[in-house]
Amino acid sequence: MVFANAVYRGDPPPDIWSEKGCMGHYVSHTSFEHDLSTNASELALERGQAQLVIPTVKKTETVIVSGRKPRDAIVNNIYKVMVGQHLHKPGSVFAKRLVFSCRAPLIHPFTTQRITENIFQSLPPSATASESDRNIILFLSRSSGGKAFNGGRRILNEPKLFDAISSMLKATGRPEKLQYFRHDKFNGLDDVATFMRDRVKMMIGPHGAAFYNARFAQPHTALIEIIPDPNKFFVPCFWEQARLLGQDYSAHVGETQNAQNDMMVDDIQNVVQLVQDRLAYLDKSYRMQDALDHKYAWDVGLELDVSDDYVRKALKLRGLDDAALKAHANYRYHEFFSRKAVENRLYKQLQRDVPTFEIWKDQGFSHITKAVDLKQIVNTMEFKFYERYVKAFHQKVKGDINAWRDPTAVMVARGATEAEMTARTLILVNSGMKEDYVKALLGKELENHIDYKYLELFRNAKERLDGKQFKWENLEDIIKKP
Repeated sequence: MVFANAVYRGDPPPDIWSEKGCMGHYVSHTSFEHDLSTNASELALERGQAQLVIPTVKKTETVIVSGRKPRDAIVNNIYKVMVGQHLHKPGSVFAKRLVFSCRAPLIHPFTTQRITENIFQSLPPSATASESDRNIILFLSRSSGGKAFNGGRRILNEPKLFDAISSMLKATGRPEKLQYFRHDKFNGLDDVATFMRDRVKMMIGPHGAAFYNARFAQPHTALIEIIPDPNKFFVPCFWEQARLLGQDYSAHVGETQNAQNDMMVDDIQNVVQLVQDRLAYLDKSYRMQDALDHKYAWDVGLELDVSDDYVRKALKLRGLDDAALKAHANYRYHEFFSRKAVENRLYKQLQRDVPTFEIWKDQGFSHITKAVDLKQIVNTMEFKFYERYVKAFHQKVKGDINAWRDPTAVMVARGATEAEMTARTLILVNSGMKEDYVKALLGKELENHIDYKYLELFRNAKERLDGKQFKWENLEDIIKKP
């Protein structure tokens, strides 16, 4: 939202991180829409965000207002590069033009790339003569060469990995040299950013904030992130950053050793080969849109909706019984893919506003028509997917109602059975959702409407449970009339 000649007093706050923001889960990809025929307010938001970092007047006349002060001074130093002034929780700000951006991280490609352009323009001219001078492979250690504020995620056999990469570079006659990133050896932000821009060709290391320095690197840069077991720790922010900046990104999953997510690289030669392959990739002509062309087996599966059998074949898991499957080194990748495939499938159906009864039938529950038969299916994987979809569907409708939008989804599909409606209702009971939303989700609230009995079921269940969670083993007690 853009205002002329306005006063901002800090309410609502400038930065609130929430899953309800426009980049939260289950939000449409059209949150940042470019089509000129679309809603004008969306365009204003996107352009408004961009104006925060691309002033139409002098940079010194642009001010960014944010919340609490950052832990690290370098964050404020970056703001100084982008704009004239950065204020934390000011009393009042008077502005010729006030831009209040949508509540989302600034991760739109246009804005991200323009921030980097602004930073590059503020740096001293490059002192290197050619692309061949950009020959540093930077090892981002959490054990040596720097201080990790939050601890953990160390590579416990890091010296062996470092030596193996160095030996490969020497044996293959590569011009690059591997060195540790030592932040305390640089003289401020300009020195760090200039080094990243002019000298760094690749960055490798465990997941950590040091990868944010890739913001200062060129598009023709490769990142290799060593991550803990995704089932225990999964934060894809550097993949996202690399994609937006047109950089090449790869990941290697380490063997998690403890609660701090310290890791062992169990297959050092695999990482060495990955470094060699990505350097060969950078040797070729490179366009920003070529970033992330290489894919993993599970990525391909997510994009193409391939079968579980295809994934098992790709991961060499075909024909294994349950015990052998779980003991195989690639089982964790299969589990990761399976979870992501379910999320991807759920998201796609949610975006199409598929009614919950259609999901019910897709899971093979058409033969379950009576509420008393629900116990036959509530412990199956298919029902767990249905339950997840129902929760997401309800939250999406609730978000529409809160935003004063008419929900586009069909609340109750024609032909929905007693069993499906009862299951939905009891899932609602455990959600803690207020009755006003429940009325909308279960159909008309008029007492003569066929779906009114499910609103009554909701009320009776809430009263009987008295704040406790509903359990499916108590189904008969809940559905019988008082």
